[in-house]
Amino acid sequence: MVKFFEDVSYEVESNLGNNNKPLFKTFRAFKSYLIKQPRENNTVIIENIDYDGHYKIVIDYDQVNDNELNDMIIFADCYDLNDDLQDGYNYFPADIFFEMWFDNNCFNEGEKYNRLLRFQSY
Repeated sequence: MVKFFEDVSYEVESNLGNNNKPLFKTFRAFKSYLIKQPRENNTVIIENIDYDGHYKIVIDYDQVNDNELNDMIIFADCYDLNDDLQDGYNYFPADIFFEMWFDNNCFNEGEKYNRLLRFQSY
């Protein structure tokens, strides 16, 4: 995917080849990054262990304001089976997502943590 977006002249950020170093050392760094991206007109695609390898687009980060443990990440997801609406959107608690953001089965040993691709939207 990185090569595709680079080939069509997008500015791309990815953790491809990061040798299993987490992209974000803390939950707060992760939260700050996700809040900033839509404001800068960036699209963030993540991959995680859901359904043994699954991509989603982060469309928003909802800060509940009473406690960051209640924050939610809102995704556009073509495989939306997590609620009864099946409208192409779903959400997940941000802190729990951060802790389970890996994929043991779909990628090389050095690439299984924090799969992310960010590109500038036009």
